[in-house]
Amino acid sequence: MFFIFFICTSFFGCQSTNKSKTSYQTPSSPELIHLLQLVKLDKIKQDKTNKARISIQRNKLFQAKKRFECISNVFTKEQVRKRVLQSKYERNELILTELLLKLGKHRDNNDL
Repeated sequence: MFFIFFICTSFFGCQSTNKSKTSYQTPSSPELIHLLQLVKLDKIKQDKTNKARISIQRNKLFQAKKRFECISNVFTKEQVRKRVLQSKYERNELILTELLLKLGKHRDNNDL
């Protein structure tokens, strides 16, 4: 039995099971350089995507600011406030009219 174990370990190159002697294969110099380059490329790609996101956000803010400036140059604050109130009033009036029409139709159907 021991003889079979000895042949197996010598033929297949089996190592002892002592875990404190585990050896790590370090990459050779060209492999290490290649790995470092890949890490740098990945970092550059991430930086570019972050810069692109920031640029898009800045553009959106700039466009919103320009629109607000255009509105504020044309209308005074009081005019804007009056327009907002007027649109709310018109919307409420429209809703009230629709409800009255529905109520009138309901009343007409009950009369029959």
